Amino acid sequence: MLRKLLLIEEGRIAAAAQAVSDRGVPLEAVFGAVIDAVLAAERRLGRRLVRDLCAAQFRPDFAQIQDVGDHPLGVMLVGAIAERSPEVDPVDLAMTFLTGMFGLLATDDASTAHRRRSLDLLVRLTSTETSGR
Repeated sequence: MLRKLLLIEEGRIAAAAQAVSDRGVPLEAVFGAVIDAVLAAERRLGRRLVRDLCAAQFRPDFAQIQDVGDHPLGVMLVGAIAERSPEVDPVDLAMTFLTGMFGLLATDDASTAHRRRSLDLLVRLTSTETSGR
């Protein structure tokens, strides 16, 4: 049941971020749209459930699909990265961003404002990978 919920929410998050990506915005804005959509899911579903779903991504028995391309959000990010930053490996960058995001959401029990600052920092750091450092 949790896997099904995860895929449904990933699809929603990917669709929201894809709508932003389709406007031709920089990659940093696409990463930001993912964060916005995840935080919207958190408000809709509850912080604890989203934290548990994110934490489950690090459990091999739960996250049976290990390839980023097998997840709706991963597919969307790989495409956006490849389109905007051909000089980087899109799978590696998508995996780095998603691992950081899932890790922050799964472990940070601070206020929403503090967590948002941490997630925004992740967006900026991941985006610098594509801007020639």
